[in-house]
Amino acid sequence: MKILVITADAVFRKKFQDASEKYSNINVDFAVAADEGILRVKHGHPDLVVVDTETTCVNAQVFFDYLKDEKINIPSFCVGEKHSVKYPLFRGNLKREIGEGEIEKVILSRNAQKKKVLLVDDDRDFVSVIGNVLGGLYDFYYTYDGLSALKVLRKNRPDVVVLDVNLPDINGFRLCQMIREDLESEVKILMLTVRGAESDLRLGAGAGADEYMQKPISNDDLLNKIEKLLKAR
Repeated sequence: MKILVITADAVFRKKFQDASEKYSNINVDFAVAADEGILRVKHGHPDLVVVDTETTCVNAQVFFDYLKDEKINIPSFCVGEKHSVKYPLFRGNLKREIGEGEIEKVILSRNAQKKKVLLVDDDRDFVSVIGNVLGGLYDFYYTYDGLSALKVLRKNRPDVVVLDVNLPDINGFRLCQMIREDLESEVKILMLTVRGAESDLRLGAGAGADEYMQKPISNDDLLNKIEKLLKAR
């Protein structure tokens, strides 16, 4: 696993390097400023980024805005005081006095078994676009109809189901109820619709949906919703 650490603090850089050496599968690369970090992201393709917001010469949000604008999805941390970074895969803040505990927090965030996400939608173009976003972040499954979705659900037990209301064989609300009856409360369900009617919101809530989104949706909004549901498990 490649970790990119962006910091101008030589002491922190040495501590991070020393603490990470116990892990044989970790390769740590360093940049001294956010602009250099952007170049490392372009050419080095890290699996995870740690940004020291107190010593880099570019504001952390500028760096994360670059990731968002370029549609680069990398789990990321900030170092120092708590920061509220607007980036779907922002994982939190690390203490400057870093030790093995903080390193493990970083590594486990990436090394932990990938969460499973199932997308159920009969719009094949939509599935293709969303699959390109979710496929590199989660164990991603998809089906174009409800009956196939039930088979995938029972076999793979996803953590989150993104479920369109309008399916060719089973109404999405009914499928949501069937999932709840079959898997009880294990799975989080995010329902999608092209309609924004209050009645749909009530039907979704009544069927057991955890969240509701109206199409068209942005990649960032969808990622935020999925991450919110995963954290609530």
